[in-house]
Amino acid sequence: MENLLLTLLTALLAGVCLYQARTEKSFPASPLDLDTSAALKGIFALVVIFHHLAQRTEAGWVFQNFRGVGYLCVAGFFFLSGYGIQKQVLARADYAKGFFRRRVLPILLPFGLMSVLCWVLSALCKGRIWMPWDMLFALPYGDTVVPFSWYILSILVFYPVL
Repeated sequence: MENLLLTLLTALLAGVCLYQARTEKSFPASPLDLDTSAALKGIFALVVIFHHLAQRTEAGWVFQNFRGVGYLCVAGFFFLSGYGIQKQVLARADYAKGFFRRRVLPILLPFGLMSVLCWVLSALCKGRIWMPWDMLFALPYGDTVVPFSWYILSILVFYPVL
């Protein structure tokens, strides 16, 4: 019964978001236009947040229903992001010209700053000093100085593939 309620609540939330995206513009030729994709990515992001809350809390029955759906929403979010980038690549011949500056630097610079900050905090608070070779050998396992940053590495790996 709880799973049915969760499914209905999620469908209602998705419907409200999609309806709101449609009320401002007429229906597009593509079902995955920019507004619809943004609304769906917002829903996926909320479900991922609820998934993380379910992993960290024991409160309430609502969050417990989100324990097994986090990876599906991350996959949906990545699919929509990749679909949008691929549409832009096909639509504009000069899209790759400023790709590194537009897409990679806004991710890489904050990640680098957070890595330095977490490296210092790890050394001061935990007594663990990450050596450069430790960081390099830990990357294939998703273990970085910044905790829970596997998705940053995924983005940086998938961008060149597109």
